[in-house]
Amino acid sequence: MKHLTQWILALLAVAAFASLSGAWTSVHAPASQEPKKERKLEKPGAGQGASARGGQKRAEKQAAIKKVLPTLKTSLSEAIVLAEKETAGKAFTAGIEILDGKALIQVNLFVNDKMVVASVDPETKKVTLPAKKEGAEEGEAEGGEGGG
Repeated sequence: MKHLTQWILALLAVAAFASLSGAWTSVHAPASQEPKKERKLEKPGAGQGASARGGQKRAEKQAAIKKVLPTLKTSLSEAIVLAEKETAGKAFTAGIEILDGKALIQVNLFVNDKMVVASVDPETKKVTLPAKKEGAEEGEAEGGEGGG
């Protein structure tokens, strides 16, 4: 019993020393003491022309989507439900693409452990899947069955 008491006292002494020395405290200063910095967009310099063009393209895409968004007859969530029913898969992302001034909703799904991109026409609510290529794995498996 005497040795147990000595061990407990020794452990308490080590814990007290560690807490006083700062071993268990955070290394970083608390966020409340650091002033918040605002991010400001700067005009591109001489070597930043490519990133400026990328930002310009992104702004153009966003403007096109904002223009088309109020006219959509199918919501993004409705398009996801339609694509999941059509493919019997599970959606993980969806987005709106503008092609030739016309909106197209693309839904990325996992179907039978494969990633499939389904396109949903917001006007007709028709789901289209990419056509399988003849050189794909499924095509080779089908050709092997009839060789018998």
